[in-house]
Amino acid sequence: MALTPEQEAVKRASQKGQKALAELDRSTLRKLQDLYGVAMEDIRQALIAVAGSAGMIGISNMGLILMQIRSRLENVSAERNHMLDQGLTKAAEIGTTPFVTTVPPATLQEVRSEAVQYVRDFAGTDKLKLSDRIWRIDRHAQEIVEQSVRNSVMRGQGASQAASDFLARGIPVPAEIGLAQKAATATEIGKTVETHLLTGKGTPVDNAMRVMRTEINRSHTRAYQQGAAADPASVGTRFLLSPRHPRVDICDMHARANLFGLGAGVYPHGRSPLPAHPNTLSFEVIVYRDEVSAADRQGKQTVIEFLEKVPSKDRKGILGANKNEAFEAGKLTKGMVRSRWGDVRRRIGWQEDYRDTVSRRHFNQRVTFPDGVPELRIKGNRLTETQIASLTGAPDGAKIKMDPYGDGPTLRISHPFYAHDSKRSFIRTEGGGMALSNDLLMLNHKKAPRGLGLRIFTTQALQAKELGFESIEIFAARGQGMNGYHTWPQYGANAKLPKDILELLPDGLKGATDLLELVKTEAGRAFWREEGYSIECSFDLTEGSRSWQQLIKQVTAKKISLKKWTGLI
Repeated sequence: MALTPEQEAVKRASQKGQKALAELDRSTLRKLQDLYGVAMEDIRQALIAVAGSAGMIGISNMGLILMQIRSRLENVSAERNHMLDQGLTKAAEIGTTPFVTTVPPATLQEVRSEAVQYVRDFAGTDKLKLSDRIWRIDRHAQEIVEQSVRNSVMRGQGASQAASDFLARGIPVPAEIGLAQKAATATEIGKTVETHLLTGKGTPVDNAMRVMRTEINRSHTRAYQQGAAADPASVGTRFLLSPRHPRVDICDMHARANLFGLGAGVYPHGRSPLPAHPNTLSFEVIVYRDEVSAADRQGKQTVIEFLEKVPSKDRKGILGANKNEAFEAGKLTKGMVRSRWGDVRRRIGWQEDYRDTVSRRHFNQRVTFPDGVPELRIKGNRLTETQIASLTGAPDGAKIKMDPYGDGPTLRISHPFYAHDSKRSFIRTEGGGMALSNDLLMLNHKKAPRGLGLRIFTTQALQAKELGFESIEIFAARGQGMNGYHTWPQYGANAKLPKDILELLPDGLKGATDLLELVKTEAGRAFWREEGYSIECSFDLTEGSRSWQQLIKQVTAKKISLKKWTGLI
């Protein structure tokens, strides 16, 4: 349904409010920089005055200059705090302005007062309130400036004493001592103080700007949220990314996930994650009941479901590198998404992931079963989703279905990395044991990363061995686009050499009776590449078999590691 004229007016006023807050942010930060800049100029003039005609700050007058600097910084703190008070009040006013026609004035006044107090009482994950953060900024400024002055004065004093000793002995003063003496001049101390106070990330002025922006935005957000909640026709607010959003982070999840069935980035009143992190300038806009569609309601998803559909690069930006690794390892739960990595690490008992990059990115058994998880049993035990995924060797993002056309239990695997759907089936050996059959595996080499086939097969072999399979049966084909006849033996698949091949063996290769013996040497591999053809092969899953030895040799040579915490295959 269409919005009412009053609701449309609220939307327009919300956009104006966003621009007004952005302007408040710019002007406040500019004034804050000017405030610290003026203070720095006062400190510079105080240094010059104390230094006198000699231009040097000595130990005897260091106490005086430190007292003057301390006094100037205290004045800065008072002026900055007044500026912050004004910013919080103005931001809350901007936040409630869109609702002046839909919410009673007395309610909006109460909302504004509550928003400012909310900011003052709010404690982050580090348990610090606004007053704590301000105190830390001031303490940091005092400590870093006083330490800069002390270090410079002491360095210059030591250099002066050294220079006097050289001159007393009639030795020219070395250039480096002259430079050290210069460190104690009023000019050089002023430069040092300015660098530590004003320049770069993590300085007191940088920290003050971050707190100012974060808390002013928090005041606006709280006021807007409470004003929207007071409108009976609304259901929540939509999280909007800042126009100056520089890169993918947690805000992208907040803006794109449909966690409540109200649409992407829409949160019921009281459930919004904004502000998502310090120094953010994101906004929200009211959402009315009539704006929520049936598709929005049907598209409701969990945080984990959302993250599973996000490209790995974006998910890494949202979660951070460490939490993304934990997610891909299947260890990150919903409640850990916004937690600090140190807390998550302790909760899951995290160990370093030793896998190579391709294995880490594509082999976490994150597959889907469009027709449901097939009921496959080995020795009476039903296979889990992870075991089925591993038996197929499927990379993340694959779709696995039961193939209705197979003679026995057959799995069909679809993935963009495959040139054709891949197939796996389960058969009985002559001795009554179990064997896994790789019926078809053809990669799309334009899309698949290098070494994908070896990782697929190694994943299969590890899982099949663990489940008690005796072998993996493979048709190693030679033909258009198919080079399995040459590749599979290098992975450990073996077969008796046919009679016609034995008759063709040159003198240096005579005595080889199977493929693994033949491909041990470069000459044997070259011969088979030239003379070989499609052949039925078998990989012996017995511990320590020649098949395993050949596979381990290949994996080691290519520096592939598929086991997360041992560094081995």
